Amino acid sequence: MKDEEPSDLLDTPTSLGATQLEFLRVEYEQLLASLESNEKVGERGTNLLLGATGAVSAGIGFAGEALASMVYGVAAFAAASLLGLGLLALRRTMQRNLVTTEYLNGLRRIRAVYATQAPALVAALPFPPSPKPIPRTHTSYGIQSGGYLETIAFTNCIFVAVFVGAVTVTLKWGWILSGGVAIAVAAAAWFAQIRWTRRIYASKTKDHRERRQKTLAWWHRQDPGETFRCGVGLIVERADGQVLAFERKEPRGSWQLPQGGLQLGESWADAAWRELREETGLDSEHVELIDETSPYVGYELPEAMRRAKTGRGQVHRWFLFRLRPDTKLPPLPSAEFADRAWLTWSTLIQRSVDFRKPVYEHLPSLLGDQLR
Repeated sequence: MKDEEPSDLLDTPTSLGATQLEFLRVEYEQLLASLESNEKVGERGTNLLLGATGAVSAGIGFAGEALASMVYGVAAFAAASLLGLGLLALRRTMQRNLVTTEYLNGLRRIRAVYATQAPALVAALPFPPSPKPIPRTHTSYGIQSGGYLETIAFTNCIFVAVFVGAVTVTLKWGWILSGGVAIAVAAAAWFAQIRWTRRIYASKTKDHRERRQKTLAWWHRQDPGETFRCGVGLIVERADGQVLAFERKEPRGSWQLPQGGLQLGESWADAAWRELREETGLDSEHVELIDETSPYVGYELPEAMRRAKTGRGQVHRWFLFRLRPDTKLPPLPSAEFADRAWLTWSTLIQRSVDFRKPVYEHLPSLLGDQLR
């Protein structure tokens, strides 16, 4: 099948404001980070398989003289074991390739929005993806492409050849006949892997396209559960550098900084002060506004946690407040929290849920010297 650019790539909203474009830029950077992380999966899997192959081969070689009568049996067992590992690596690499396509198409769609509505800002998007059209499915196979998938599949063919050769030599078929059979079976294994990968891609690609390619560039036709909720995040710091954190009622043991949604027509600062009163009970008499983050910081929610209210995730502008001297905390006003405490930044990260950890790890770099 010929590689084909998604027909919806340029089907974007007709008009976007500066805030929406900024949200797209944040999502672009997150997609890019996810892509780079996902790409390392294929490299690790291939290196693990090749490393194990080298180690086992060396072990058989060293043991060859001492175990001359058993070496073919050992080789057959090792080849069968490595083949099992290789098939697992092949399956994992297929998954990695599908996710790579999702991220690349998401990046391309966001760049398409910038190219049509803010061409002067396209250069501000880091590391543009390849201009080559991204295929709807992965249908190009062959040793000549030299990718991780092909490397693993070819290595698996070697394992098959070694296994068949070792077994047939043990059965005294002769070197020439054993070699011919081993090569023929290895070739059959190559085409069997091609057929397997195509079936996997055919069954999985549609599901992956519908999930991850729906970037914010599609928000004009997405349901609320597929968009990001815009809001503010609050950092209340006291003199010793600890920050005010809250424990959620569900799940218990999960701590977070206060945050809330931006209401229609509300300014960022007004939203921050409103959420501060609602979530913490504090006001301007208790705290001083020190700084706010310029870029927005977002995160995706696990699929099981997505609702119409929260959408696919949240994008926040963060505000740093500092507690005034001799201020006592008022009673806990928010019904969604079970407890509150002053925590160090490292303790907060440790006690937060996984999808919030990257945000809390990134915030100190945005606020710089303003944090104590």
